[in-house]
Amino acid sequence: MKLAIVTLGIDIEQLLQWSRPLFKQYAEKVGAELVIIPTRSINHPICPMLEKYQLYNVLENYDRVAFFDTDILIAPKTPDLFKIVPFEKIGAVYDCRDNNEHNRNHDADVKGFQARFGDVGWKDGYINSGVIVLSNIHRPVYQYDPRLHEINRRAFLEQGFTNYNIKKNKFQIHKLDRNFNRIAFGGKEQEYYQDGKLADIVHFAGRVDKKGLMEKFFHIMSKE
Repeated sequence: MKLAIVTLGIDIEQLLQWSRPLFKQYAEKVGAELVIIPTRSINHPICPMLEKYQLYNVLENYDRVAFFDTDILIAPKTPDLFKIVPFEKIGAVYDCRDNNEHNRNHDADVKGFQARFGDVGWKDGYINSGVIVLSNIHRPVYQYDPRLHEINRRAFLEQGFTNYNIKKNKFQIHKLDRNFNRIAFGGKEQEYYQDGKLADIVHFAGRVDKKGLMEKFFHIMSKE
């Protein structure tokens, strides 16, 4: 089975310098190729995160893919997510502090995307797309819709539409533990720890001081 660890490498070298070595180490550990998407192809006017939709082409060449945002560090001790997530399901963490499928904190997106792109019966269930484990059967999740170019918005545009496509295609989620996508929702560094230990996968989403934090936690992880 052909596996890939994928991230974006577009205009973010200051973050990639810390995440790339750990991505490479993890790829070698799980027997996957490291794929760093180097150039723009989607070219949305204001939302560079929509370059994730290049995964549509990546999934044509690999059986399974684990995508990680560039502002993520993976500890060397992290287990093989491909062995945890069943082939037919999408592995992810729900985008809320309690990792609850029924959390309604993104209710505006749930309603807004369906109002624009069509009702798909989406009531709840909103994942964080910064860590996502996929199989080639999930390619439709990353089929880009040109109407996205008409949306003058940056925050959560990629994540919201990815969730919409998951619901539209009726793919099931395998809920991963927050240990595999640990975000500091309260903005405090201690939130990167779980049960007294640094999480396996730390995600610096929403932090303005990402570069400094990634350097700090890179050195902590390297000593574990």
